[in-house]
This record gives sequence, C-alpha cells and structure tokens, in this order.
Amino acid sequence: MEVVDEIIFGINHLRALELMPQYESPLKNQKIASSATLSFGFKIDDVPSLPDGTGFLMTREKDEHMTACTWVHTKWPHMVPENRILLRVFLGRSNLSNVTELADDELISLARTYLQDIMGVTAEPEVTEISKMNMAMPQYDIGHTERVASLLEKTKHQREGLHFIGMSYEGVGIPDCIQLAKETVKNM
Repeated sequence: MEVVDEIIFGINHLRALELMPQYESPLKNQKIASSATLSFGFKIDDVPSLPDGTGFLMTREKDEHMTACTWVHTKWPHMVPENRILLRVFLGRSNLSNVTELADDELISLARTYLQDIMGVTAEPEVTEISKMNMAMPQYDIGHTERVASLLEKTKHQREGLHFIGMSYEGVGIPDCIQLAKETVKNM
C-alpha cells in the first residue's frame, strides 16, 4: 500500500460520501439536479437586439426548467464566428422532472420557447448542440458556504491533506472549478 500526503477529490459530494462513509458530511442533504445545456447559433441579423451584459439567471421562485442563458458571443467573442450569435440555454432544477430524460427534440422545443418568450428570438438556429449531465448539478441553499467551511474544517482535523474541488463545493461553472483546483494545488 502506498502512502500519500495529499488527496484531492475532484468529484461531487455524493460520490465523496460513497468513498468515505465514515465522514459525516455537512453536505449530505445537498440536493443535486440533472441539467441540459442547449447551444443555439444564429446569424446576427436574426436575433433582436440584446441588452448589455453576458446573459441572465432565472429565479428559483418560478416553476421553470430554465436556470440561465449565456450570450457566448459577448462573454467569449473568440469562440463565435463574426456576424454570428451563440446563445446557451441552461435547463434543469431539482424540484422539477429530470430534464435529461426528455428527448432531444423536446429539449430544443422547450429551450426555444424560453428564448422566444423572454428574448423575442423566433429565428431558426443555424447550429444546435445539446449537452446533458445526469444528477451532476448541485443546488446551493442558504448556508452553503458555511457547510463547505465546516466540511473542510472537519476533514482537516480528521485527515490532514484531504481536499475537495468541484461543483458541489464552490462554483458550478467550469472556470470556477479550474480556479479552485489551481488554488488548492498552490496552497498544498
């Protein structure tokens, strides 16, 4: 058996609980949802003028599958061809049905309805791409930051050198996860 000084768990809290049942995790009751991301590419002239910004988030108060919309052409212009607009629609909530169980055409229809109702986008996209993540999106509730701090403090006293990175802990976006990984390695 090899002995190591540091372990980094780059997995969600549910998988960490499976691997370490001896730890009483403060995140054990954190809900997790499935999600679908739909990317739609349009000609710039086919989309109504968008407000300044890079997108929007939907409130949890509404009983809607949509959680957010990102304007990729504004947020990361190098990723989108000139005279094109790329909109990413995020679907999925823990209190609603699992969006990954919907057929692709149902997801497209749902996302396009949101684009039309909220932003007035009625044009046919030139490109459509769907990405599904089954039971992978943590749902942060009030007190999440304190629960993560409690987990880190508890494991620090029980096993020095144990680190947790990923969506369950800090930031659901890929850039957030990368930043947390870099900080973790830097502070080891």
